[in-house]
Amino acid sequence: RDKSKKSEVESVVQFLKGMRILHAEALQDEEYCRNCYAEIHQMLNRGGLTPISPHFFDFGKELLRKCNNELSATKIHSIGNESFIEGQGKIISCTKLREIFDRSCASPSLPSDMKKIVSCISKQQMDTIYGQLLKRTINSRFGVEITKVREKTTSHFVNHSCKDAHRYTLKHDYAKRKMKEDGKLADAGIKRKKTQVAAATTPATML
Repeated sequence: RDKSKKSEVESVVQFLKGMRILHAEALQDEEYCRNCYAEIHQMLNRGGLTPISPHFFDFGKELLRKCNNELSATKIHSIGNESFIEGQGKIISCTKLREIFDRSCASPSLPSDMKKIVSCISKQQMDTIYGQLLKRTINSRFGVEITKVREKTTSHFVNHSCKDAHRYTLKHDYAKRKMKEDGKLADAGIKRKKTQVAAATTPATML
């Protein structure tokens, strides 16, 4: 049983590896570069971006299109945090998206080793893979959109925005204020002392 489970886990790992293509491999594929890999992304990719395999490109494209529509900054402005719950629900329940994923997994154009890997993965495990792919993409996209909203609404450079820092007063600010207050008290004490001394040394007025 343990051996069977280990074999299934290895199949999942190999499947996920097969869903992407390395940057060097992508550059050698003229058709892929022409249809799936924009020049700007080629230039920006210094190892942090993993291009999606051409066999799953349609699925990736549809998933991102759906995320862009359902998790936009406009919707966040309109209904706030509810936009995430609502958008996530619509994306996860999208039957068209799942159909494209299943079609990609069963594509005749898949390499023979990838077909073998897919055949070793149970439906339950494939459902888990699909769900995780969606959740990770949704979280990533929503993070980008929420950052846009924050920049537009809380930046110090935005008109009519709050100019106060969105944080508690720092301890060193409190210390600086206290030093100022102590200094003012000290100055007042010195002035009061000088007044008392001056009054004591001033000759009494003769009548």
